[in-house]
Amino acid sequence: MKVQALTAKPIAEGFESNEIKQEPITAPVMRVDSNGRVLDSGTMAALAQGQADPNGQAKKQEFLRGDNGGAAFIPQDYSQNVPLPQQFPYELKAGTVIPGLLISGINSDLPGNILAQVSENVWDTATGKHVLIPKGTKIIGVYDSEVGYGQRRVLLLRNRLVLPNGTSLNIAGSPGIDRAGYSGISGRVNEHLGKMLGAALFASVFIAGAEMIYDKDSQQNSENKSPSDVAAESTARSILEMGTRLMNKASDIQPTITVRPGKKVGIFVQQDVVFPFPYFE
Repeated sequence: MKVQALTAKPIAEGFESNEIKQEPITAPVMRVDSNGRVLDSGTMAALAQGQADPNGQAKKQEFLRGDNGGAAFIPQDYSQNVPLPQQFPYELKAGTVIPGLLISGINSDLPGNILAQVSENVWDTATGKHVLIPKGTKIIGVYDSEVGYGQRRVLLLRNRLVLPNGTSLNIAGSPGIDRAGYSGISGRVNEHLGKMLGAALFASVFIAGAEMIYDKDSQQNSENKSPSDVAAESTARSILEMGTRLMNKASDIQPTITVRPGKKVGIFVQQDVVFPFPYFE
């Protein structure tokens, strides 16, 4: 009896097995955006319902909250850097803008060199009493020829200054700006709309010619095509492909930005520049 009592199965329902069933523990689902920031529950719900705003207002609010946004990266304690005093008597500090005028023109069809000239004396940053770069200094640089559709400005980089007394100063990588501080320099833009329109009209002639050569009724009866039908079909396809390539070539023409000589430009000094002595007192 004792053996039967120990080996018998329990009569109460729900206790057929001695094993304890445990539900699996699932971790909360976390989603991140393209910048690696964790999305909150509200943004996730909006994404699940397909109602996320196209202007990214939720991301803007998240950025301001500071949980995972830009405000969270603002240091809240003392800076580890300390102010450094000026090391030399004649220095041109970063942030100085050297004014100039273009001597050579710019055409963005091809990359090339540019030549400009300093239009005003540039004084030392600390006292403003010593001329470090005199008026008439030559500015040598390059410009970029990669222009996208809708672009209105040409990117400039300045590489070298040549002072009137023959002294040369390397300023490689200094960006060119206009007098308002905008990067690059604006000029006259040619979108080549005439070429694109001409290519479209020319392509339409090809398409019309293909329609005249190729009979659509012969396409339906493909089993009974004669050699002349096959030749007409292949010719029509070649003409259509030629028209398509012509249209693609015309649409790939990048705009041309032209800047005439005499345009006011500037050089943004990115690093502190030390001069052994002023050009003249």
